[in-house]
Amino acid sequence: MPTSASTKTARAWLQSGQSPAQRVAETAYALLLLSGEVNVTAQTYKPCLEADMEMALLLEADAAGRIDLVQLLADHARHKPTAKQAKKLLFRAKQRGVAVPERKPTRPPVDLSAVPEPLPSFASSFDGLGGQLVFLGGWSPSDGPYCVVAMLSDRDGLQSAYYLPDTSRTQQREMLARLQSQFSGFTTQVADAFAAGRIRWALNLRDALGQTFEGDPAEVRRLMVDVEPIQDLEIALDPEDEAQIEQRMALARELVDEPCFSAWLQPERPLQAALEAELAPLRAAALDEADLRARVSALREAAIEKSWSEAERIRIAQRLEITASLLASEGRIEPAMRAIATARGLRDLARPALSLGFVAAAMLRHLSVEQLLRQVAEGAARRA
Repeated sequence: MPTSASTKTARAWLQSGQSPAQRVAETAYALLLLSGEVNVTAQTYKPCLEADMEMALLLEADAAGRIDLVQLLADHARHKPTAKQAKKLLFRAKQRGVAVPERKPTRPPVDLSAVPEPLPSFASSFDGLGGQLVFLGGWSPSDGPYCVVAMLSDRDGLQSAYYLPDTSRTQQREMLARLQSQFSGFTTQVADAFAAGRIRWALNLRDALGQTFEGDPAEVRRLMVDVEPIQDLEIALDPEDEAQIEQRMALARELVDEPCFSAWLQPERPLQAALEAELAPLRAAALDEADLRARVSALREAAIEKSWSEAERIRIAQRLEITASLLASEGRIEPAMRAIATARGLRDLARPALSLGFVAAAMLRHLSVEQLLRQVAEGAARRA
């Protein structure tokens, strides 16, 4: 846990003061604790941080010599791994000769309304059609630890959502492994607010389309009553990363080799139909091989550019930004930055889509010139 990718990412947020929109509140709280501007006591400390942020807070406190904060987390951390690591750090500090105040352990009054730790939440990357798997964990007095397993589409909204009461962590992991086997990408732990926000956004889209979803509508709607929908993420970059946006747009062609992007941007029927219509006249044309290849290549690129409507550009940009946040939580910072750069390029509607490295590499691979030349030859043979 102290060396996990998610903890490293949370430490980077604390060190830079920048974090994804859905983690801003807890990042700000952790920075306030680290600042020394508040008197941190058991009475003022709010154990509201997610596991990765709480561990990151502990490690930053230790690095800054904040023994008081390390000691507080040893006694009052929300997550057991953090408390265990804090006690190790205190022991090591004593061995180094650091003066660690001895504190008499106090037994807090029993809180009969205390809520056990809920199940964690997870989200997958997107498949080629814009599908995303989301696991929202929680706890309720009536059902104990529960999980909502939802399948979303960035085109069609919430396709299915099942409420699973009395679910153990082992059962959750097994379900996650079975469903994850259907994806070429990855799944990572996320904040509960992010998982719930994605489900809420998908539910709103489904309702707007006038369609129902499979599963447990009543339970899911009850859980989503006060949830803020998350359609996209505002990702702020530091000046150094801003200066590298154009360079990363070009390097993003290498994203097609990442499993989570490998099935993206496959040609859809309208594009295929448009290309077929454009290629048809070439079957009767007397062109040498070089001219035919040049014409096919030019028609291909023109048809691809026409297929990118404003709505489609924004949709893929949103998908890239969310994927970037998931990659960053896994410690995959460079692929995340290239995805963000590509999203920036797509949001610039004046920029040709094929000028973006990832778009060009993905779409031109799915629509190779050789493949289109074979279509021309096969059509000409049928006409003969």
